[in-house]
Amino acid sequence: MMVEPTWWKYAIFNDNGLCGIADNAPAEEKEKYDQYVAEKEAYIKAGKPIPK
Repeated sequence: MMVEPTWWKYAIFNDNGLCGIADNAPAEEKEKYDQYVAEKEAYIKAGKPIPK
């Protein structure tokens, strides 16, 4: 069972999936989202599968 991150309620989606975070998201939630994006990019750059 997946536990949604706290920033999930501010997530923005398009036809390709997750594409950003709402402008009105609290700074703390934006920071957590930015950390998620950085970790995801690091996995991609290293050629590793992204953990679910």
